[in-house]
Order: sequence, then C-alpha cells, then structure tokens
Amino acid sequence: MRMLSLICLICVTTLFVGCGEEKNWPARGKVMTDDGNPLPGALVTFVMQQPDGNPYYAVSKERTNDSGEFVLVQDMTNEGCKVGNYKVMITTGQQRLDEETGDPIILSPELVSSKCYGLGTILTATVEPKEDNYFEFKVDRAEE
Repeated sequence: MRMLSLICLICVTTLFVGCGEEKNWPARGKVMTDDGNPLPGALVTFVMQQPDGNPYYAVSKERTNDSGEFVLVQDMTNEGCKVGNYKVMITTGQQRLDEETGDPIILSPELVSSKCYGLGTILTATVEPKEDNYFEFKVDRAEE
C-alpha cells in the first residue's frame, strides 16, 4: 500500500512539474526600408496565429533601435516568443487623443505602407525551438 501511495505521489508531482508554461525562444531581427536603410523607432509586433489562421493571444513586441534592430519581449519581462506562426505588424505612427476634443493628435507620422501593419499585414514569421530566431523585414514606405 505504501508503495502504491509513493508511486501515485511521484506521478502527481511529475504531472504538475510538467505543466509549466511553454518556453519562450529568442527572437530578434532588423527592419529596413525598401531602399535598404534601417528603420529606427518602428514598433515590431508578433501576433501568434491559431491553426485556422485567426489571431491568438500571444503577442511579443519591441521598438527598433537606431540601426533598425529589435529583440522581442513578451509581457514586459519575458524575452522572445513561443514556438509558432506569427503575423508581423510594423508601424512607426504614433498618436494620442486630445483630452478636450477627443480628436487624434499625430505625434509621429506613419512611414510604413499599410500592408505592413494591422491584422491585414502581409508579413509573417515562424518562431522555432532554437536559440537564434533571426528575422529581416524590408518594408515599403507609406504613400504620401
């Protein structure tokens, strides 16, 4: 009876230890304009896709540095991304709402084509269970 109890305890402990959160894998890269120049200050967002193609909750994002490089972060504390397929949104435009009128105030213009941001983006990436997931994205400039 003691042996059976011990086996049950080991099985239950193993089950709970094995139920830990899925690991994030490093994901970094570079964003360039269509003419090959780095795009500093762009917000790069990876939105995980479900098998049916719909967006999923897992989101990792970060802004590019002056060289157009980024290292993705999830939840402000966890570097990287879960393994999976992602839609990639890249945007430079920033705005806030006027406190009195509620109208949008543009803080910085959108420099990237609309086909590279929002859930209609044409950009995709696949994060694999490896230590170096590196992505390069060339984005078209927004039409003026």
